[in-house]
Amino acid sequence: MKTAILTATTLIACFTASFGFGDEYRSGPHGYAIRPTHNGTPAVYHHASTYEEGLLRGQADWIRACGDYLYSTSLAMINGEEARRRYIDNRQHATKTYFEMRKLNREARAEERGPRPTEEDVARYSKMRAPDRLGTHELDATFGVLHWPSVLKGHEFQQERMAVDRLMEERTVENSGLGSDNCRQVKQVASQLEKKLKDKIDTVSPSEYVAGKRFLAGLSYEAQQKPGIRGLASK
Repeated sequence: MKTAILTATTLIACFTASFGFGDEYRSGPHGYAIRPTHNGTPAVYHHASTYEEGLLRGQADWIRACGDYLYSTSLAMINGEEARRRYIDNRQHATKTYFEMRKLNREARAEERGPRPTEEDVARYSKMRAPDRLGTHELDATFGVLHWPSVLKGHEFQQERMAVDRLMEERTVENSGLGSDNCRQVKQVASQLEKKLKDKIDTVSPSEYVAGKRFLAGLSYEAQQKPGIRGLASK
C-alpha cells in the first residue's frame, strides 16, 4: 500500500510540473498550439483541439490513470488478502480433518479390542501364563532334592545338574525367591541346560523333549518362590 501511495504521489508531481512546462506554449491563429524554439522559429502543432483543451484533457487522463492505478492496486491487495485467508482456512480444515480421522481410527480400534482389562484380569492372565511349579514327584520340598527327568540325566548334563542340586539345597529365607542371587544362578544354569537340550532335539523323542522343557521351565519358576517351612526346618 505504501508503494502505491508513493507511485501516485510521483505521478501527481509530474502533472504539476507539466503545468509549468505548458507555460512556454501559446495559442496561435485558428487555435493552433505554438512552441518557441531556440532558433527563433516557432513550432506549430496542428491538432484537432486547442492547446489549452489538449493540456487539460491530458492532465485529466493522467489523474484518471492515477485513480485507476490506485483502485486496481487496492483490488489486488484485497484479492491477495482473500486468497491468504482462504489458504489459512483450507490448512485449518485439513488439520482438523486429520485429527478427526485419527480420533475415529482410535475409537474404532478400541471398539474392536473391547474393554480394557482390569488389574484383577491382568493378575489372573499372568498367573494363567506362568509355568507350573515343580510337583512332588519332581522336587522333594522337605530336603530340596530334585528328581530329574530321564532326558536330562545324560552325562552331558551332569555338570549343570550338580550345580542346580547344590543351589537348591543352599536356599534360605534370605537367599531365595525372585531377585535373590540364588534365583539368578538357578535360572542361569537352567538356561544352559535348555540350550544343550535343544542341541539334542534330533536325537530324542518329542515327548522326552517336551518333558525336559517343561521341567526346566518349572525349575526356573520354582527358583522365584520361597522354600516351604518344612524345607527350611530340615536344614
